Parts: sequence; structure tokens; C-alpha cells
Amino acid sequence: MKPDRNGPRRLRMGETVRHATASILARTSFHDPDLQALDMVTVSEVVMSPDLKQATAFVSMMGRDDTDDTVAALNRAAGRIRGELGRLLDAKFTPRLRFRRDGSFEEADRVEALIRRNRHAS
Repeated sequence: MKPDRNGPRRLRMGETVRHATASILARTSFHDPDLQALDMVTVSEVVMSPDLKQATAFVSMMGRDDTDDTVAALNRAAGRIRGELGRLLDAKFTPRLRFRRDGSFEEADRVEALIRRNRHAS
């Protein structure tokens, strides 16, 4: 198996895109009613494609059940966000954005509950 020679570069670019995207979401106002609570959105990770032309941003909203609506709205606004991103990045090209729900926090809560339940059963 070939080593991933772009690994560190992909990670650096992912972090750069994550910070820039979070900044854009914090300071940009959108007309879409599903994007009115962006102050509650956390961009937890951005995974770049090997060619750095696509970025998948994982987002979560603590304590909110409408994350799926917000993710759909973010995907509708991805072109506008990408335009803002292009102004912030010092890169040859701006990656195409795709937003996904980050389920890692819910998964961590589920695992923690299982561990607690197992401790109490012992």
C-alpha cells in the first residue's frame, strides 16, 4: 500500500478551511431562516479530498435537534460560503464545500452511558 504523501498537507489545509469556515459562519448573515442560529454551530472537522478540491465540513449544534435542517441549509448556501472562503484562503483554488452532521458527540455520549451502566451493574 502506498503511503499517503499528502497526509500532512491535507490536514493543514483542512484546519485552515475549518477555521476560515467557522469565521465566515460567525460573521455572515444569511436570509435562510434555517441559518439564523449559526452562533450555535460548531465546525468540528474538515476533511479534504486527496486533490484538495473538495472539503467535507462536519458541523454540530450543541443541545439542538434541528441540526439536519441547518446542515441542509448550509449545503444550500455552500456556494456563497465558498466565495467568502476564496477571499480568505491563500490557495491556488478554493475547495468545493459539503456539510455533514458530526455525530461524534452523540456517539461519545452513548459510549459513556454504556460504560456508566456497566460500572453500576458490576
